[in-house]
Amino acid sequence: LAVIICAEAVKMMGLPADYVTAVTMPCFGTTDRTKSNAIIVSEQLGATVRVIDIGESVMQHFKDIGHDPENRNVVYENSQARERTQILMDVANGFADGGIHVGTEDMSEFADGWCTYNGDHISMYDVNAGSTKTMVQMVVRYVAETTDDKVLAKALLDVLDTPVSPELLPPTRNGEIAQKSEDSVGPYNLQDFFLYYLVDHGFAPEKVLRLADIAYGDEVAAQLLPPPLQPAVQALLPAGRPDAQRLQLLAAHRLQHAVRRVGCPVSGDRGCAEVIASSKIVMGGRANFARPLLIFCAGFGKILLRYIPPGAGTAA
Repeated sequence: LAVIICAEAVKMMGLPADYVTAVTMPCFGTTDRTKSNAIIVSEQLGATVRVIDIGESVMQHFKDIGHDPENRNVVYENSQARERTQILMDVANGFADGGIHVGTEDMSEFADGWCTYNGDHISMYDVNAGSTKTMVQMVVRYVAETTDDKVLAKALLDVLDTPVSPELLPPTRNGEIAQKSEDSVGPYNLQDFFLYYLVDHGFAPEKVLRLADIAYGDEVAAQLLPPPLQPAVQALLPAGRPDAQRLQLLAAHRLQHAVRRVGCPVSGDRGCAEVIASSKIVMGGRANFARPLLIFCAGFGKILLRYIPPGAGTAA
């Protein structure tokens, strides 16, 4: 999404598309699929594409600090993330009159710390910081479904079909992604559900838990909690209580009101479970909500980029 926003921002400013420099930095865990999609998307948007393989520099770093590259611990992973950030910062600094390193970290990753300190957690401007993972996916899908560029659309849809991964651990023998984020931090649709009602609405954790039970049922306990804690948490949920139906209807009305705030009608006889289960509504809004979000993000980019004179640029 970061490179899409950068492309929108320079377009709004009347600057050439190649004003944006998209840098992909393959290393130990990068698959051909993700590398190819990154290049295709950037090229179709008209950005200047740079491929910088960081494998050799990371191996030199391991040698410098005495780390065994066969030890796939946090040092192995974080060294790659920090090397990438260093490169992006220096590439941005290297533009004739200075540039901006536009980060890609999103709210979901920040919320559960799924990032590397002084690695991908920092940038000169993070365009995704206020958007959850499901919101990012929603905007990318909107672009894919509305663009006239079939090549771009195909690549974006394949990005959405690819498991979310930092790709810091080597792929499987058949070249598939071995490290999947949701295997470690849980499903993003549930995380973003919690973020929406905790952060945007300020609901108490107990209330959010009840709403999640109505929307997702046993999936909440099964996917987010270790087995010893599941019975204790289930005891807090309304299922099986005499007032369970009343609580469900109350939650449905509140969720219906929340969704209406962003202009997406909800049929009353459907309740909230079916509606909230849709990834398009997890953070509020339907597919056509993506366009104003895209313009909103690009607008911020315009505010920042307007002070960069011609000959400078951005690194995404």
